[in-house]
Amino acid sequence: MMKLEKFNQWFTLTANFGVLVGIVFLGLEIRQNTAYLSRGESNATFEQASTSRILSLDREFAELLVRSKQGESALDEVDQLRLSIYYNQWMWTANQIYVRELDGYIDAGEWERSGKAIVLEYISGLAGRSWWQDTRTTFPPNFSVLVDEILAVNQ
Repeated sequence: MMKLEKFNQWFTLTANFGVLVGIVFLGLEIRQNTAYLSRGESNATFEQASTSRILSLDREFAELLVRSKQGESALDEVDQLRLSIYYNQWMWTANQIYVRELDGYIDAGEWERSGKAIVLEYISGLAGRSWWQDTRTTFPPNFSVLVDEILAVNQ
């Protein structure tokens, strides 16, 4: 009977050790997968931004951006539409950076480094501010308030 009791204790101890090793291993795997997912989110966000940057390399579009700084009166209807699509793409990219940082998918501080810079670079001019006032309600309210604050501080 004593042998059976010792065997049971040894088996329980070994099983508990195996469970502990399994939990540690699982924790390490989850940590590694979280890092991979976070990296993937960062890559997706910045790939989205790169697409818009490539568009601005086109000379005709670059000229449109320069004219937009003079205000909407310097733009015809087609140019205003093109610019609106461009602004919209950039602001949704900024929103994604904001949301992904809040959700912990990308590094803390990325909104401050990249998202805020997008707002300042792309919609702080005359045409951009006008566009924002017309379309701000199509964005999530908390993001719109944040953008409004950035624009108010950087007049």
